[in-house]
Amino acid sequence: VLDKRNCSNFYDDCVLALAEDESGNLWIGSRHGLFIENAAREFHTAAEYFGGPTVIDSVSVFHFALCRDGGMLAATNGAGVVRILGQSMVQIPLENGNTSYIANSVAADDYGNIYAGTSGDGLVMLSAGSTSFAPVKELSDISSGPISSILKDDESRLWVSAGSSVYSFLTGEDGRPDRILAFSKSSSDRPSVFNRNACSLN
Repeated sequence: VLDKRNCSNFYDDCVLALAEDESGNLWIGSRHGLFIENAAREFHTAAEYFGGPTVIDSVSVFHFALCRDGGMLAATNGAGVVRILGQSMVQIPLENGNTSYIANSVAADDYGNIYAGTSGDGLVMLSAGSTSFAPVKELSDISSGPISSILKDDESRLWVSAGSSVYSFLTGEDGRPDRILAFSKSSSDRPSVFNRNACSLN
């Protein structure tokens, strides 16, 4: 068990996200920051792990995704998407330069393109070789509301929940959505929206 009682540096054990990387490190996203338990079962705050203060020490970390290069992506409330590789941490800005946006979820496709579901900026994509996220224009109808979750299935389709609708698509090397499917609730159903990361891969 990991909690404040047995890890004195686990200062906020309200856990929002978990992920294990290829080296066996456990990444823990909390209401106030990032924590890491390495493969040797040593527990660290982000500041301890990276050797100093980080941009996500005091923001909520909502979701993680692995990159093809073995790095980790973190979706945060106020620091956007942060890419972690080894001991380095880099924020990925929106195309307008903003790095303090809210990212609810993040995923990477088979080609190394990265997608983020935001609150207010819709679904955005970082194509391989780019330095900032651009809107996914093929799904412009979900550009204003929050994107609750993104999940890649075993057939490499991405599933995106937004409001009370779900979208699914394949991607090509350029990252553009193809073979888009859309699912929505009946208009007679009671209004509701998906909770953040309310998704599962069966």
